Amino acid sequence: MLSTITIDHPWDTSKVNQAATLLIELGDSWSWDRLATRLADDLEIPKISVENTPLHSGAEALFKLNKVTDSITRQWLQDRPYESCLVRIVDDRQSLNRELVACVQVAVGQFVAQLDADVVALLRPRGIVLSEFNYLARRHHHRLYRMQFAQNLPLLLRAVVGQDSDKRWSAVRSEIDLGQSPISSISKQFHVSPSTVRCLRRVSPSEAGPEWESKPHKLLTALDTIAPEHRPRNVQQWQLLSRQYKQFTDLFHGSPAHAALVGARLRHAMRITARQGLQFPEADTNDIELIERFRDAFKQIVLNHFELDRSHTAAGMERRGIIAIGIDRYLGRLAWPRLTELARKFSQELSFAVVRHRDLIDFIDSQRYWCFIPDGEFIAPNGMVVICLEDIAALRKHGQTINNCLAGGHRAQYHEACASGRSMIVAVLAQESRRTLSTAEFRLQTAIATTSSGHNLRVSLKLVQHTGRGNTSPGFAETQAISALVSVFESSIWQAHAIKGMRAIAQRGLVAASAGTTKPMLFASREALQRTFGESRTVQVFQEVASGEAHGLPNRIELK
Repeated sequence: MLSTITIDHPWDTSKVNQAATLLIELGDSWSWDRLATRLADDLEIPKISVENTPLHSGAEALFKLNKVTDSITRQWLQDRPYESCLVRIVDDRQSLNRELVACVQVAVGQFVAQLDADVVALLRPRGIVLSEFNYLARRHHHRLYRMQFAQNLPLLLRAVVGQDSDKRWSAVRSEIDLGQSPISSISKQFHVSPSTVRCLRRVSPSEAGPEWESKPHKLLTALDTIAPEHRPRNVQQWQLLSRQYKQFTDLFHGSPAHAALVGARLRHAMRITARQGLQFPEADTNDIELIERFRDAFKQIVLNHFELDRSHTAAGMERRGIIAIGIDRYLGRLAWPRLTELARKFSQELSFAVVRHRDLIDFIDSQRYWCFIPDGEFIAPNGMVVICLEDIAALRKHGQTINNCLAGGHRAQYHEACASGRSMIVAVLAQESRRTLSTAEFRLQTAIATTSSGHNLRVSLKLVQHTGRGNTSPGFAETQAISALVSVFESSIWQAHAIKGMRAIAQRGLVAASAGTTKPMLFASREALQRTFGESRTVQVFQEVASGEAHGLPNRIELK
């Protein structure tokens, strides 16, 4: 005996009133046969459904249910006299339903009797769905693999058959037909551990709940965040998981860190509730905000590390998506106390980093060039003053004052060279009058110098040109001032300042095309993240969240 058969839309009072209106309008001029036909057409043939056994269009075509129910309804109407039609429709509508149910019961019984008995026995506890039956019953060499999958992972059968729009299930279906392990395939496609998939063995939809059967990818993600020993093992624990998942998805709805928050909270909740007598604490609003900021900065730093924050190619966008999922998966697997601890530590370290590097952050956020003269100006032994020109406005003003090419069309080229740290342009001034006397351009070069103390980064100056007013030759005093500048530039204090400037310029270049986190703050955020995880652990985490996609991506070569 199959499940109960019901009528989806039995006739009710509104249908009776509709019939009465129709009879009043047409009764005088139409024969009862024509009226019965019109009633059957206008009042809609009741739709048949079998509980737990959806009858898709394929089944209806097979049973010819449309024609059967239409024929029974029309015959039922025609057997009633016109005078008592309205009363009989009200009184006898249940008899019509009974006749329809009996007809469908016979048709379904005849159909099922011809089905594959092994497949019917496998599907009967969950209800016979034709798409699932056809998937399992087809006579080909894949049948054994499919039957084994349905027996071992019944909760995922509906998704694999094709009723889930996620294309990853199609890949799983293909690998099942090749005889490959469905556990390994699902683990690979959805980036979850094999133990996560394995814990679903022999779990039926009735045990886990129909809500999980309709969203299997979310089920896999949720289970993957939970420690294996705390995953549900009976109906009560499955119900608990469903309630907590709904509670946390509602709580964190709309948060950019939704996946990470739900995962970490769910992991902690299942651990706490697995212990008798422990109450699960409420989530602190401040912690949620800290986690959201931590996750946002984490994502931007990793994307910047792999040079994906400025990539708009299809491959780059795909890798960005993989990394975002990897970060949420990594954070979601942390216990809630550990996640909040990391978020708080990152927030604290970020505050310290901002204070430590305030001058660098201000520089990165500006359009200025780095001033390679530590105190802002250099006073040569002969009294001449040398200053750096620090932005494009200073270049233009200096060019107009001294009447050279900085005032004309070449200014953009000089601007780009100074902004990128390839050049430094200085002005030589008279000490007392501060009158501009000449201009010098230097090429900045970095190299690793080997000394007794080891290998050190060095910045050297190479004079490109030195001109006086109107592009004339500079005076002897100005030439002496420039020579003194080159000499003092080799001192340890000046070298430390120059190296700091080259690093700042490099950092500004790294964050120039970044999105999300405020660009200058990316510099401080990167340092805060390294201090949060530890420098060596940070590299490991970056590779982990990249899900293997980090191979082949360029790493940052930063100045040390």
